[in-house]
Amino acid sequence: MICKYQRCSNLTSVTIGNSVTTIGERAFYNTGLTSVNIPNSVTTIEDYAFSGCRDLTSVTIPNSVTTIGSGAFQGCSALTSVTIPNGVTSIGSSTFCDCTSLTSVTIPASIETIGENAFSNDKALIDVICLRPRPIMINANVFENVPVHGSCDLHVPVGSKVRYEVMDGWKEFAFIIEDASPYDLNGDGKISTADIQVLINEMKK
Repeated sequence: MICKYQRCSNLTSVTIGNSVTTIGERAFYNTGLTSVNIPNSVTTIEDYAFSGCRDLTSVTIPNSVTTIGSGAFQGCSALTSVTIPNGVTSIGSSTFCDCTSLTSVTIPASIETIGENAFSNDKALIDVICLRPRPIMINANVFENVPVHGSCDLHVPVGSKVRYEVMDGWKEFAFIIEDASPYDLNGDGKISTADIQVLINEMKK
């Protein structure tokens, strides 16, 4: 089932049913949503699904999601932090572009591709936490206009700093810190029984 509310410009809140598997292209485009909880039935967030939701301050992306489309959260200027769950393999181009209040983002170990300009113009970013031990190739513009030479730190798993220091797109970060754990599967900054549950859920798929 595909979820679409794109013509409801005054929409501020919504409950997405557990039967929904895909949040369709431009589903909530330019609506007045302030927060959204995405159910565990959803596997795909399509292009521009939440683009232009300028009042959206928080979003919970479940571990069931594997693909986040291009521009999915572009221009969500009130969004302050986002954890991309383990299981997501692809982040589209401009997915979090122009999220000007975003201060932290967690990228899971499962990620395989990050599109161009995915986090560009996110000038408030302080922490980029990448849980992947081996960096993937990214375009130089993925973090364009992000303060990678100053206030924004890149956190990587222990033992992987040298790899990130020589990889294009990542080596631009002036401060690369080895304190992220690839075993933090739910991206909450801690290793706990919650991570074991994530692993169990992944094995059931």
